[in-house]
Amino acid sequence: MNDINDITDTTAKNHLSDFKLTLDEWHTLSGFPLVAVYDKETVSPPRTHVDMLVLAGLVKRLAVINGETGEHVRWVDEWELTDLGRYIVSALGSISDWEKFSYDAESASLAYA
Repeated sequence: MNDINDITDTTAKNHLSDFKLTLDEWHTLSGFPLVAVYDKETVSPPRTHVDMLVLAGLVKRLAVINGETGEHVRWVDEWELTDLGRYIVSALGSISDWEKFSYDAESASLAYA
């Protein structure tokens, strides 16, 4: 991307498709709040979609950290957007052709058959 702070940059929009997220995964990402934590008690997106977003570096899973030692205690079922994830969610409104933009996993798997 030329400038991550310029969400109107056409090159940046083109790079979004490089994430190879399906339409459903993009939809899950767009449902994440920009500033708050995504809590499974509030909304429960498909876990496989959230896992893909974590692998793409767009979402991170939260953990309980011991305040005294700084050590990881346990994972919690809450996620929040990374800085990159927030940037991308803010750019999603500029996408008009979602079918063309999204990764079609079914077509890709047929190509390898």
